[in-house]
Amino acid sequence: MKIDKHSLFEDSEDEKKLNQLPETEKEKILYERHLKLQKLKEKKEMDQKFKEIKSLPEKQELKQETKKKIENFENFTYDEFNSILLKRNELVNNIYRPCFNECVGKFIRIRFETVYAIREILSIEEGKIYEIMNNQGRKAKTNKYIKVKKGTNTTENMSLNQISNSNLEHIEFDYFKRKIPNFPIKKIKIKTEKFRELLNKKIDSFEKNKINEERQRHNEMPYQRIWEKVKLIKQQEEAFKKGDKITYVKLHNQITKMDEEEIDPEEEKERVIWEKINQKNKQIDFERGMIRKKSGSPEYSSSKRQRG
Repeated sequence: MKIDKHSLFEDSEDEKKLNQLPETEKEKILYERHLKLQKLKEKKEMDQKFKEIKSLPEKQELKQETKKKIENFENFTYDEFNSILLKRNELVNNIYRPCFNECVGKFIRIRFETVYAIREILSIEEGKIYEIMNNQGRKAKTNKYIKVKKGTNTTENMSLNQISNSNLEHIEFDYFKRKIPNFPIKKIKIKTEKFRELLNKKIDSFEKNKINEERQRHNEMPYQRIWEKVKLIKQQEEAFKKGDKITYVKLHNQITKMDEEEIDPEEEKERVIWEKINQKNKQIDFERGMIRKKSGSPEYSSSKRQRG
């Protein structure tokens, strides 16, 4: 969602005043203004549609369809909607349980930089191990990330730390309700309640063992991972000497997966950005050099003599 920030200032004085505020406070004010403008715009569009409908010949089907849209638009409240949003603590406290992946298809309030948004959990992905903390301040580690929609056609794997523990603001609720008036609240509510029932279910000995295995796997010391990787490399070398292609490929995949888990997604993203910037700068320098060469500029001739 692209926001034209210049259209959100009342005048130059207002812009100057907001620019003096801390960045997070400024972004929050502009975001709230954007939501209000969006709300007014959508109300205007809806009023226009009603005018168009009134101007058409009165048909029973059209009247029924309009009535249905209005009913759907008003069929859930702020409290009802808040009740279907999973909180960070709910997920963090149950991160090692086998039923955790059942959170797919449920909804959360998640932070993108300084802006919160309502998103559906599309899937659970694995990546580099990172630290999470529950509401009691107890720390744990996991390699699980939640995949959510970021834009119209893009998705992003987010850490559990980005999920909100608070209720959404009323202005966010109004915006969401107008944006998706036909949101299937009853269907999602049933799914969310079933998931919460799983979380509240008494843990048996089998699940307890699974939880301990999962916890141990993610909280192992770094040297243990290094030792495990060294063993896999040695086994891979032995498989190569014996000509055991199947075992070699299997071990190669295990080593590759371990390497991928050690990559920080944020660092990798930053590395790619800097690579693009460096490549662009090299291209600009090359093009400038070619222009100077063709024009026979003194600067180019001088640098050429110095290199000679």
